[in-house]
Amino acid sequence: MALKRLHFDLQGAADYLGVSLSDVEYCLKAGDLRYGIEKFHFSKMKLVPLWRLDATQQQSILDYQGAYYQTAKGNPVTLTEAMLEALEPLATPAHLYFRHTAIKDCYWFEDGHEAGHLYAHVLEDLDGSLVSLRLPSDETADYWFASICLAGKFADRLSKVPIWNG
Repeated sequence: MALKRLHFDLQGAADYLGVSLSDVEYCLKAGDLRYGIEKFHFSKMKLVPLWRLDATQQQSILDYQGAYYQTAKGNPVTLTEAMLEALEPLATPAHLYFRHTAIKDCYWFEDGHEAGHLYAHVLEDLDGSLVSLRLPSDETADYWFASICLAGKFADRLSKVPIWNG
């Protein structure tokens, strides 16, 4: 029998598991559960398993976590269309995943209309492998840059607990 992956909001997970909301929050913080990010948030991106990039590119992406970039300028790794296709991007899944412990590696806005929004540079696939998010460059034809994805929103600027999960 094949197991079916289930996705819930926090209260739905608590109800399904027969535990309290605080138990679900504890499991999220401990890394036993992950937040699911719906396809809507990354459907225009190409997804490359981080392990398919060379070691220097992998490290560059990991070193840039927490920095904000949304254009080809200033991003850690830019690939040509041919380089990207050679890496065999993944088919777009219904969900990618995000661990609570990865919040420290994210960028988040402190003020303005995006106050509290949390952006991840890498997400996880179903098996827990890191995935690099790629968008085409508007500035340079045939180039794809490392992008970011909205991963959640903090309840307030002092709490480090997302109030929704894609």
